[in-house]
Amino acid sequence: SSMSDRIKFKSLPGVLLSSATACLMVMLTVGSSPATTVVKKSLSTMATESALIVEGAVVGKQSVWNDTHQYIITEVYIEVTNSFKGKSTQYITVRVLGGVVGDVGMYVSGSPNFEVDDKVLLMLEKHPLRDWRVVGFHQGKFEISTDPQSGEKTVRGPAQPQAMALTDFEALLQGLIQDRKSTRLNSSHIPLSRMPASA
Repeated sequence: SSMSDRIKFKSLPGVLLSSATACLMVMLTVGSSPATTVVKKSLSTMATESALIVEGAVVGKQSVWNDTHQYIITEVYIEVTNSFKGKSTQYITVRVLGGVVGDVGMYVSGSPNFEVDDKVLLMLEKHPLRDWRVVGFHQGKFEISTDPQSGEKTVRGPAQPQAMALTDFEALLQGLIQDRKSTRLNSSHIPLSRMPASA
């Protein structure tokens, strides 16, 4: 039997589920809005909003119901190989909306998708409950691929649709992070000439 035959369609409070071949399409309502709205963010904005920017590999994932059993969350386990901003442990957990638990599936448009063995660069913010979540919904997830011939690593994502050499992208990120640090330091800088003289 097909996957769509095995997945049950379940009506959950506050969530509209409808069939679309092998998955469920979900529209989360916010107030009177009929769907989630994702505001497009620049790379610079996401770098500023990120508490943690890391590069790593997806080593596992598990979908679970939230505490009130209203929606499904997928916990994605990342082995961190490089950290650009913030302090990271070797392994982190990123939480995303959607997934499949048993015979019930939930897909949230705009939510990032992860597969085991994916190589990724992630811009993350602290999740309100625990762990991390991707900045800008799916926009803060960048996929890293390796050219089988040359071995060159490239990166692409919603904020970088054209493949870019990973080393160039890392340098761009470092520049954005440094620019933000400089801006913060300069905006709070008090010239020595205005400092009160010590007695």
